[in-house]
Order: sequence, then C-alpha cells, then structure tokens
Amino acid sequence: ERLQGAVAKSTWKKVVLAGTVITGAALFASNYLTNVAEKPSLYYKKDGNSVIQSVVESTASLSEFYYPPPWCYNGHLNTLVGTLVRTVPHVERRREVMTLSDGGNLALDWFEDDSLKPDSPILLFVPGLTGDSNAPYIRHIITGGLQRGWRCAVMNYRGTNGMVLQNHVVYSAGWTPDLRHVAAHIRSCHLKSVIVGVGFSLGSNVLTKYAGEEGTNIPLDGIISISNPYDLVASSAYCKETFYDPLLTAGLRKLWESKREEIQPHLVASNIHIDPASVQKCNSLIEYDSLVTCKLFGFKTAEDYYTNASSLQFIPSISVPAFFISAIDDPIFPPENIPRELCSNKDNTCLIVTKRGGHVGFLEGVLPTSTCWVDRIILDISSSLSQVLSASRK
Repeated sequence: ERLQGAVAKSTWKKVVLAGTVITGAALFASNYLTNVAEKPSLYYKKDGNSVIQSVVESTASLSEFYYPPPWCYNGHLNTLVGTLVRTVPHVERRREVMTLSDGGNLALDWFEDDSLKPDSPILLFVPGLTGDSNAPYIRHIITGGLQRGWRCAVMNYRGTNGMVLQNHVVYSAGWTPDLRHVAAHIRSCHLKSVIVGVGFSLGSNVLTKYAGEEGTNIPLDGIISISNPYDLVASSAYCKETFYDPLLTAGLRKLWESKREEIQPHLVASNIHIDPASVQKCNSLIEYDSLVTCKLFGFKTAEDYYTNASSLQFIPSISVPAFFISAIDDPIFPPENIPRELCSNKDNTCLIVTKRGGHVGFLEGVLPTSTCWVDRIILDISSSLSQVLSASRK
C-alpha cells in the first residue's frame, strides 16, 4: 500500500507539473498572439491616386503580421540581440574612393554581379552611427537585393572602413554634403536606374535631412528611413536616462581614439583644439558632442547641433516617395517622436509603425541570425516602388 501510495503521489505530481507547463505555455502563446504579434500600422494620405498608395497596395507584406522572436520581443532585447547573433554574409565588393570638394574622401562600396544591367535599380545605403558596409543589418539586405536584381552601394563615412582622414571633417547626424556628392555621382553614372536611398538610425536622419534639403532637385527616386530618431533634442534627453547613452558614447570614444593621431595635424592646421583627456573621460553623447562634434562643425552647444540636425523639420520638404519604419518600443528615442500626424497628411510619405522591433532590430524567427522582418519590408517596398515608377515612365 505504501508503494502504491508513493507511485500515485509521484504520478499526481507529474500530472500537476505537466498541467502547469501546458497552462503556462498556453497563456504565453495567447499573450504573444494577442499583444506581441501584429500587423504594422500605416499612416499616409489616402487620396487614391498617389505613388505611395500604389506602393502600399502592391506590397503584400505591409498587411501581414510581424512575428518577433518569442524569447526576445522586448525592445531592448530586439535591439541588442541583433548586434550579437546576426551573421555577416560574405559578398564581393568593388570599392570606389571618392574625392570630395573640400579635399576629403570616402569609400563607396559597390555590391553587384554579372547578371545586372546598366539600368538595374540601385539601393544606396547610409549606415548608422559608427556603421559601415560590414554591418549585418546592411549585408543581409544586400544579399536579398542582389537576388532580386538590385545593384547595391554603401556610403562609408569619412575615416571609416579602412579610409584615412584627409582633413578635420568627419561626419555627424546633420552632415549631408557627402551624401549629396555620392547621390549625384551615382545618378550621373546610372541615368535610367531607379535609385532608392535606405538609411538606418542616425544615417536615416542624415538621409531624411538631405532629402528635405534637396526638395525637387533630389537625384534619388525614393527613400526608406529605418529607426529614425526624428527629433535629436528630445532623443538625446530620452537616451540620457538609459544605459544606451554611455554605451553609444563608448563606441564614439573608441572611434575617436583610433583616429586621434590621424586627425590631430588637421585640427592644428584648422586651429581647432580638442582635449584628448576630456574626450576619454566623457560618458554621455551630450558631453561627446559638446567636446568634439560642436568644435568640428562650428556649433555653439550640443543643443544647437541637435536642433540644426534634426530631420523632422525637413520631412515637409521631401518631394519623392518617403517611407519611415519605426517601432513604438525603440529604446533610443521616445515614441512621441514618431510623426504620425505629419505623415498622415503629407503627400509622398508613408509611416510604418510596429509595436515591437526595438532600434534597428525587427528580428523574427526562433534564432534570428539572418534575414529579419525589416529586411524583407525594405526589399518589398523598393521592388514595388521601382515597378510603379517604371510603369509611370513608359
């Protein structure tokens, strides 16, 4: 009887445990399907006859659910995990070194194959802070773009990805002359190609600001902006209260230190004094920008720089189709920055908002090592835009 009682008690414990696990899994799945997985919200002017509406209607993936990884759908995890686990696909590149009007230079990396035609469509990528053509979030889109018949180009910022600085000008969130030079050059080489600019994080701020500055003179046919902070004043104040502020600052300090000896003669020649010890001690983006960026670009204060560089004020002047992709749980900037009302009432603009996705994350799948949701969305939008524009030009 004791043995039977022990067996019954053990069986009962297993049944309770199994029931608990099943109930927990069911509750987790229910919460995931109800509160996590969702279709993106779209904000654009519905006038029935615009390029934007034609692109939206012909891009099926915009009406599909986005399923973040069940174990890292949190905005912080979606942001950080992608930088840790995403692979960097190997793609052969062709480097074009471009000499700029002030004597500086940068590397324009081309990714193409023999099947492409001279007038094949082109994706021009503008990386995020300290990013370059080796960034995983760019390489995966390049791989998919080549498979779909797109020629791809990445504008590496001055002094990055193996390039030596030729003067004191580096780059900032509001520095658009280099992108202006690159975009004009690409257009001059590919007069008939559809060219779409794709920017990430601060690179998307640069791209958006540039598009607004150019207005109707822009040589690009459209832009796609990913995780744009929009308002740098509000974003800097928001980010300052998070652990991302010292993390991003550390990356800038590391980049500055790697280029310090290289840039020092140019600083002396330009009568610019930046104290290396102070730069190494700074622990926030505002400190770094006050010590470095403001002096390099002639701003009085960091707030002056942020106000001048914020791309939100340039969106009304954009003349080509512009797509903005933002996540509400982006931990780098406040959700209030997302310009829903502006994009709902402006021609040629579409805002795509997801509840989840983090900052330049938008991961999907159980093990998100390769292609993610935003990669497919970028390529789908670009393909639809190319088809719509090509049809209208016939």
